[in-house]
Amino acid sequence: MKGRGAITLSITNVEYSTIATKSDFNLPICAGQEKAVASTKAYVGQIASLFALTQYLKGEKYIECLQTLADNFDYGDDKVVKRYAKILSSKDKLFILGRGIDYVTGLEGALKIKEISYINCSCIQSGELKHGPLALIDKGTYVICIASDEKIFAKALNNAYETKSRGAKLMLVTCLDCDEKIKKNFKYIYKVDCKNTIINIEQKTIENDLLKPIQMIIFFQKLAYYISEEKSINPDKPRNLAKSVTVE
Repeated sequence: MKGRGAITLSITNVEYSTIATKSDFNLPICAGQEKAVASTKAYVGQIASLFALTQYLKGEKYIECLQTLADNFDYGDDKVVKRYAKILSSKDKLFILGRGIDYVTGLEGALKIKEISYINCSCIQSGELKHGPLALIDKGTYVICIASDEKIFAKALNNAYETKSRGAKLMLVTCLDCDEKIKKNFKYIYKVDCKNTIINIEQKTIENDLLKPIQMIIFFQKLAYYISEEKSINPDKPRNLAKSVTVE
């Protein structure tokens, strides 16, 4: 791109990395050294930095949003996550369903599970379920549905029910309220508190959906970590992986 005259901006955790030094501008996330091969805090830092950059370019306030998130962060219930990890540690495959921004969270969650627990975990775009991926679902398959967007909550759940009718066992990760019907359809429901993404600025209530992925990804990072512990795998040094890419 630079060869064609483009101005480049990089967002990195290491200010002296190759990408940073070869870019015209660098936005450091300043998350500190990440010793583990699998990225966790750097991923969260990149989302926060991109959010701040886009809000700034739109001329909107972002400091208050990030401060509210930091002050009221929901780190989750480790006891519950450990219980799920124990159940999933014996599985050789796992699927995650997501729509919209939840699909992006699912991709990162699936990557973490693959990286440090060695379970073949795939994230499926919910709307594409019947175009192929549904053939992989059989009796006893565990499927995790991510649903943080109220506008498409019903659609996300309906996609999950499609897998249940094929014998899947469902787990829901959501920040939304669930009625009795939903509770009956899911074997496990993990509730994330996303109230920390709602702030008041100049007497206006603003809910920042763009910050929800920061809150939602914590569950998957912890799940992958505790599964690796259950399987006696070192989560900091997964096999066959390296911190830097050395081949094209």
